[in-house]
Order: sequence, then structure tokens, then C-alpha cells
Amino acid sequence: GAYGILSRGYTDLLPSYPQLRVDNCLIHNCVEGTVGIYGGGKCEFRHTTLANYTVDFTRNKPQLVVNNYDSNIVFPCKVSFENCIIWGSEEEEFAPDSFPTFGQYDVTFTATLLKTTLVVKGFNAVTTDVLEFPKFADPTAGEPDERDYRLSAGSPAINLGQPIGGLPVDKEGKPHDVRPDAGCYEFTE
Repeated sequence: GAYGILSRGYTDLLPSYPQLRVDNCLIHNCVEGTVGIYGGGKCEFRHTTLANYTVDFTRNKPQLVVNNYDSNIVFPCKVSFENCIIWGSEEEEFAPDSFPTFGQYDVTFTATLLKTTLVVKGFNAVTTDVLEFPKFADPTAGEPDERDYRLSAGSPAINLGQPIGGLPVDKEGKPHDVRPDAGCYEFTE
């Protein structure tokens, strides 16, 4: 398969630092999915846009998979999404895959737009029950590498976020305001 990011934790210990930190990134239009996290691990996604609109290929799985086991071995899993957008053309874009062991699976969404029908853990996470789409500028027109995932006026991602220390600017170097937008682009008129 072809993931934008494929992480393989497979360790019994979570380090105090993230094994994977993704800041101000746009990951889009990947055949398998934008992010696959297998075997747990500690991962942080901040001001990141995961967008998978499959107009150029067929995809029938959620774009975000978070797994904490292999066969019968369970690995600790701590994954966070803060000020992110996770959206695409499938009805369900999040696939939690956890072995039922208490305290070994922690996936949190904070100030994030997430296309899911699942109940998720987090603060100010907006899911499909209350949201139709994030209003990207032009996510399906043109060549795949030229598609525009900047926010359009009226997007629910505008001012959804919270300040994150160490990330004063967006993907293009524009400053985040006091109430930053979710995703990798700060909206400007």
C-alpha cells in the first residue's frame, strides 16, 4: 500500500518525546491512506491537514489508521492531533484498531475537524455529525499536486484552533492569530 506517512512503533516503552512529530504539513491523495500508525508508539500531529479526495484513484478504506498490536502482542499507543483537519471522500476517515487492553490505546483529537461517525476523545473536536465539509478552496480540480487545500471563507476550521507554543506561523510562513485555524494554512481574505 501507499501511505503518506507510515509509522511502525512496535516497542513496549513510550519515550518521553514523540517518535514522530508532524507540524504544519499537508499530506494528501494517497492510495492507501494519508497516515498509517501500526504497533502503537508516540506520535503528535499539529497544524496538519490530511486530505484524501480520490478523484484519480479508487480507495475504500479510511485514510487514518491507528493500531496498537501485532498478533497477540499489545504495544502502548499515544497519538494526538491538535489543530488538524482530517477529511476526504470516504464516509468514514478514521479507523481505530485497538486490542482491548486497558491503558494501551490513547488517541486524542483537540481543536480538529475529523470526518468520522465515531465518538472520539478530545477537546473541541468537530466530527461529521455536525459538519458537512471543511470548505477547502479547490480540493478536487486540477492536477493532484496542484490542488488547493487552503481554507475558504466560512470554513468551520477558521478560528477553531488554540495557540501552540513553537508554531507561530503556518505552512507558508503566515502568522497564526490569537485563535489559529485548524490545518496547515491560516485563512486570509
